[in-house]
Amino acid sequence: MSSRTRHRRKALTEEELRGLLAEVPTEWRLFFEFLAHTGLRIGEVVALIWADVDFGRGRVHVRRRLYRGRYDAPKSKYGRRVIPLSESLSRSLWRLRGPASDQAPVFTTGAGKMVDASNLMSRVLKPAAVEAGLGKWVDVGGRRRAETWIGFHTFRHTCATILFRHGLNAKQVQMWLGHHSPAFTLATYVHLLPDDLPDSTFLDAVIAGDTSNKCETKLGHEREGPASDDYAGPSQAQPSGALGRAAAPNASDTELSDPLALRRCMSTGA
Repeated sequence: MSSRTRHRRKALTEEELRGLLAEVPTEWRLFFEFLAHTGLRIGEVVALIWADVDFGRGRVHVRRRLYRGRYDAPKSKYGRRVIPLSESLSRSLWRLRGPASDQAPVFTTGAGKMVDASNLMSRVLKPAAVEAGLGKWVDVGGRRRAETWIGFHTFRHTCATILFRHGLNAKQVQMWLGHHSPAFTLATYVHLLPDDLPDSTFLDAVIAGDTSNKCETKLGHEREGPASDDYAGPSQAQPSGALGRAAAPNASDTELSDPLALRRCMSTGA
């Protein structure tokens, strides 16, 4: 087996993702949904504070990471990015925030402490993966241990695959994940994409000039806020802080497609 084959990224299917999330304890489910939705690296997620979440525009700003026990800049200049959030995920985050300040971490333990990635992996993620049929229990020195190929980065690979399958191009996925180039993104995930060619009937509509099926959805367009009194959407009051107020979209934001497909993929009721 070649080095390239050994290091190919593995991703969950959409069915496997739903099954895994269903096995994750309720108190941690949003954390892993967020990982799959945003494709953030574990150090980037742990370093998020509420000031990084723009509820008005449905965006999360990646500005830092936790690296070797301290906060640091993103992995590269491309890692500093803005990622869209679906309305449903924004609602869940809004409920999670409660009265927390702008500088408080987005995700913490039940005791309000910083997330320990190693502990979360061994006590939550791996056991959930085994229960979802994505690993097995092994006996190690008389103690049962979960053995699985699933890790935090699996959610990043799964996010990339879902984005490609739902129509985003290599440039958009590169921006979403914070890679240095679209070529790298495509080379990394091309083996996870279907190699069958799509139906060609859309070409008839192109020749005939029929654009009725053209998808116009872009995140640069304004969305109505959800009809809920406890959620502050674009048209409602925002929490304090610079990112609590809606701002004009920039060029990089408008190149990313609507993320609603991601939330549908992760819904255990889908």
